[in-house]
Amino acid sequence: MTSDPRVAAVGSLMSCERKVHLQSWAVLLDWRVADIFLESYEASCHTSTRLEAISVGEIGPYEALLARGFAMASVYPAVHYLDQHTPMTSALRATLYGCTNPLGGYNAASKAASDASREANRTMTLPGHRRLAVDLDARVRQVWRRAVAGALLLMCTPSA
Repeated sequence: MTSDPRVAAVGSLMSCERKVHLQSWAVLLDWRVADIFLESYEASCHTSTRLEAISVGEIGPYEALLARGFAMASVYPAVHYLDQHTPMTSALRATLYGCTNPLGGYNAASKAASDASREANRTMTLPGHRRLAVDLDARVRQVWRRAVAGALLLMCTPSA
């Protein structure tokens, strides 16, 4: 995807919902930044709400990664390079679905924006093999989120 040595994280989906980050369910990390993610995941175990855990464990590591001078990239939408100096232009905001989560929001406030984003994705066409079915069935999304939440909770349980 990129040969730039500053790219330290590549994810399947980039979002700027709340702040720019990669969705945590599929991320390839460079060992140079693994400590950031381990610390953030550990810290998310001590949060009191799900939204706080998302902020600490999913968004926080990317803020630290960018602050260290590294960059990130995503497969969908195709963002080949984003660092702390990349401006949030109207074109980038549009590429990132107006900073809504194309897979659905985490709270009622973002539901309408996420619904609009999913509708836009439903009508979007991409060439052949790049076509991506973003409008996942609500039940599949719910099961996936529970699985991810369960995996994060497993990291929070003390080892025997």
